[in-house]
Amino acid sequence: MANAGLSLVEAPGAHGPGAARRKAWMGFVVLGLMVAGHAVLETARDTLFLSELPASQLPFLYLAVAGLTVVATRLPLRRCEPARSAARSPPRSRSPPR
Repeated sequence: MANAGLSLVEAPGAHGPGAARRKAWMGFVVLGLMVAGHAVLETARDTLFLSELPASQLPFLYLAVAGLTVVATRLPLRRCEPARSAARSPPRSRSPPR
């Protein structure tokens, strides 16, 4: 038997009491790494920008990034709009066959 030393709780995909705790910790670690990566990349972006232009131009960079973010988040919504509106429409009543 390949899993002779593992209990059901330790087995991959098990739904024991420790599974939820492991999932929560994995989510915490992933979120923490994402926040840390964002902080590092934001600092690097500002450093590269300030090495080429004066600090007085930095607010315009923030406005440009915010504007591009709004545009980028709206593009996928327009592409999926027909599917979303179809999902919200009330179901059609079916008449019995004659």
